[in-house]
Amino acid sequence: VTDMQAAARAGARRALVCTGHGEAMGAALAARNVELPCRISMRCDDPTMSFPDECFPMDVYASLGHCVDCVLAESSYQWSARAVYDSLTQ
Repeated sequence: VTDMQAAARAGARRALVCTGHGEAMGAALAARNVELPCRISMRCDDPTMSFPDECFPMDVYASLGHCVDCVLAESSYQWSARAVYDSLTQ
């Protein structure tokens, strides 16, 4: 959560992958039949209610590979491999 809060303060895109610490979110979204990727815009939409308000909006992906594939596929962004890496590791 601290990384998500820091990303919010920096104005960076926030992404959560449903592996590791994100497994609870993945399970909660799956229980609601939500397809990934999805965007959770505000805390009241968070099925786990485990993130503070400043973590939103966040994009949720099945895995890191899924996240990278989706980000690279977005036509509105011109991401380089380095920019994708930086945006996910900030």
